[in-house]
Parts: sequence; structure tokens; C-alpha cells
Amino acid sequence: HEKPYSGPIGAVRGVIHVSGDHAPDIPAALAQLAKSKGCDGAKPFYGKLFREGPGRELADVLVAVTNYKGFVPPQGDVKLVTARGCAFESRTVAMTFGQRLEVKNRGSETVIPTLSGTQQAALIVAFPGGDSVKLFPGHPGEFLLQDQSHPFATADVFVLKYPTTAVTGIDGSFEIKDIP
Repeated sequence: HEKPYSGPIGAVRGVIHVSGDHAPDIPAALAQLAKSKGCDGAKPFYGKLFREGPGRELADVLVAVTNYKGFVPPQGDVKLVTARGCAFESRTVAMTFGQRLEVKNRGSETVIPTLSGTQQAALIVAFPGGDSVKLFPGHPGEFLLQDQSHPFATADVFVLKYPTTAVTGIDGSFEIKDIP
């Protein structure tokens, strides 16, 4: 029940690069992808152990700023994740406890999102162009978002007690604003 922080703020931005070996293939995911018609666009998301950009930028990295004093409220009540082409927009999702996760289907295939570690009374279908599916993590922690119609389509979901986080895109970049 703290008041939101109102003092000076800063930001941090950067790009995460990877060195060493390139990402190895994930044979089980590639086999599932080969059986799924119309899911060729998901291969760059799930066919390798990790995603990297053309300059060895690292995608799907959770970056967080912690150990500051003051309460920073989340940016909105919803963390929206888009599904398209048998894939979620990222393999990592960061959200603040108290937000709900909504999965919006912007593709042409049916998506049946579930969030492991939460109680879900029924499977809810995200139809192409339809309403978002709403999922409610009941506590902070790590969860797995999975599309039941395409088992290879997963994302690690981190529900944190603070909103000063970002997840890198395929260009490896991130920016975290409003840091006390």
C-alpha cells in the first residue's frame, strides 16, 4: 500500500550479444514442426536452443533492475502476448504480479493457450481475429505458456513483484524506463 515513487527517475538501455557456440538444433521441436502444416514460420522461434540475430544479438533475454527504494506500479493491468504463425511473439514474457496475461491470436491457425501452474477451469480457444484469452497467474514465479494445439509453441512467463523489466527482441535490444 505504498504511494507510487515520485522522485528522480532514470533509464537503462542496451543490446545483449552472445559469444561462443551457435545455438544447437532442438530435434524434438523440429520433428513436431515438420508434422505441423502451415507452421514454417515457427521454426526460427523453436527450432534452436536459443534465438540470435544476424550479428549474434540474443533474443528473449529477461533484463531486470532491482534493489531500488520505492514502489513503481505496473504499466497497465494487462500484459498482451500475440500469437501468429504457430508461435508466440517471444519465448520469454515478463509481467508484474497483479497483471493478467492476455493472448491475442493474430494468425490464421487456432491457438489454445494454457499457463502451467495456474488453475484453469476449461481450455479457452483464441480464434483468429477473435477476443483475447485471459489468463491469471495467482502468485509471483515462473510459469510456462503453451499452445495446446501446437505443443512446441511455448514461452517462459516470469511474474515479478516489480515492473522494471524488459525482454530483448531478435535485435538483442532492451530499454527499461522509470527507474527510481
